[in-house]
Amino acid sequence: MRYVRMTIARLRGLFAGHRVDDDLREELESHLEMETAELMRRGLDPETARRQARLASGGLTQAAEAVREQRGLPWIDNAMADLRYGLRSLRRNRGFTAVVVITLALGIGATTAIFSVVRGVLLKPLPHRDGDRLVYLRHSTDGLGGENMLFSVPEIRDLRAGAPAFTYIAEYSPWDAVLKGDIWVPEGHGTSSPADKEADEIARRVATLTAQQIRVLMMLSDGLMNKQIAYELSISEATVKAHVSSILQKLDVDSRTQAVIAASRIEQGQFEALLTRNPV
Repeated sequence: MRYVRMTIARLRGLFAGHRVDDDLREELESHLEMETAELMRRGLDPETARRQARLASGGLTQAAEAVREQRGLPWIDNAMADLRYGLRSLRRNRGFTAVVVITLALGIGATTAIFSVVRGVLLKPLPHRDGDRLVYLRHSTDGLGGENMLFSVPEIRDLRAGAPAFTYIAEYSPWDAVLKGDIWVPEGHGTSSPADKEADEIARRVATLTAQQIRVLMMLSDGLMNKQIAYELSISEATVKAHVSSILQKLDVDSRTQAVIAASRIEQGQFEALLTRNPV
């Protein structure tokens, strides 16, 4: 109970403010006057008596500080005094204050931006259930445009059938578009970029293939081997090899993989149109 009363008294002294300080100073002054009167009664002159009374009391300021330490919470008072002193110093040196404020603003802003990026990329979980179990599948090969090749439909089917470790496999294809008025059009529509010119050149070369060579190229894109292609087209494996050699020569590529990459630049509808134009 004693500690509770002491705590309440300290809190009351903390919020009492200058009113209690004025009462304390008046009380100390009254004690000083009483001591001075007693010394004068003993025969000392007023000035000497007051000086002796001050020496005996240890000084009004020291006595007031000792009472304040027992009355309130000294560490809060000290912190507030330091804060007031710091604010006064900043107000006197406005140039230094501007530098400090700008430095703090830049530091806090940079730290907040870095933390936001780190949280969004590394710390924040994905907005999916069991996001830590999601994986991204990709494959690549050497050559132009082979750093991130798209999966063909047969490849996706093979993954679904032959990879039981995956609960489900979903595919997607990127498509960029630009909003023009109220209509979304493919990005770069109406302009001729180097990539478009390259695709046109590949389409021109593919158009020089025979219908059977086009079918062989389509099956190569689906991941079929020579024996499988020969079985599907009811031709010999030697004929398939001859078609592959002719395809590489006409497309001006060095390997089957580069031929597949070139074929991936051609839309499926273009292949069907070429087959219609060049029947077997």
